[in-house]
Parts: sequence; C-alpha cells; structure tokens
Amino acid sequence: LAIPDKEKGVVFYDRESWQEVMRLKDGHNGTVSMFAWSPNGLYGITTGEDCQILLWDMKKQQDLDKQKLSALPCGLCWHPSENVAAVIDVDGYYAVWNEVVPSHLPGPGTPVADADLYTFSIEGEGEEEHLGFGGEDDKEKETGEEEAGEEEDEKY
Repeated sequence: LAIPDKEKGVVFYDRESWQEVMRLKDGHNGTVSMFAWSPNGLYGITTGEDCQILLWDMKKQQDLDKQKLSALPCGLCWHPSENVAAVIDVDGYYAVWNEVVPSHLPGPGTPVADADLYTFSIEGEGEEEHLGFGGEDDKEKETGEEEAGEEEDEKY
C-alpha cells in the first residue's frame, strides 16, 4: 500500500501487518499527490503539488529523473508495455513522457526475475515479501488466500 506523507514523500505499508516497509523521500518540493508502479515493479512515478513528475528506482529508493509540468497533476499512469507515462493536469491538459526510464536500464515493461524486485522482511518474521509485482511465488500465495477465503464463506 503506497500513501503520500507529510514529509514530501511516499510511505509503503505491508497490507497484512500495516507495518511501514519502505519510504521514498527527498524528491519533491511539495506534498506528493499520486504514485504509480511500472508494469514490472522496478520503477515508480510520483506527482505532487510542486507540479513535477519523478521517476524512482524502487530497489534503490532514489529518484532517477524528473519533468516539470505546467499545472497541478490530477491523473497518472504507465503504458502497459512501452517506456511511456502519461499525466493529466487540473487544467485538462495531458502530457506524455516518452522514454521515461533511461535506455541503459531495463525498461518498465521488461520481465524481471523476483530477485530484481525490491523485497523486505517484516520484523519478527523470516519470510520475505515482495513489494511491487512478483512472480510465481506471489501467484501461489494469492491462490492459497482465495481458497482459504472460500472455505471461510462455506462456514457461514
């Protein structure tokens, strides 16, 4: 779960324990208003009251690039397979950011191994969890959760 904070950044929480697991900071000059994961989970983009859009390396937790917008952004998304992002502002204009991720890095739609994703460990638990989009392990966890939920529904 990604939530903008008062410190001009974004705080990420584990959805099961609600513990903070990561924080993006020191990129914006005003409050962050939106966050979007890249299709492969390696990158994030944020917009904020400073009318900027920032590209983040999620594993390093640092901004890689930024673009200035002409008005306050109110919509943000990645293209599902290309190295492109779009943003809409409150004046009704949209901007397209082509080649968001620099060419020397894997693109936002490039498939990646689980080892390349940002991982964290909740204090007191030994199992690593994936933040962002994962692979086969995440699919198995989702399947297990659904089956458990179905059994619970049958009891009532």
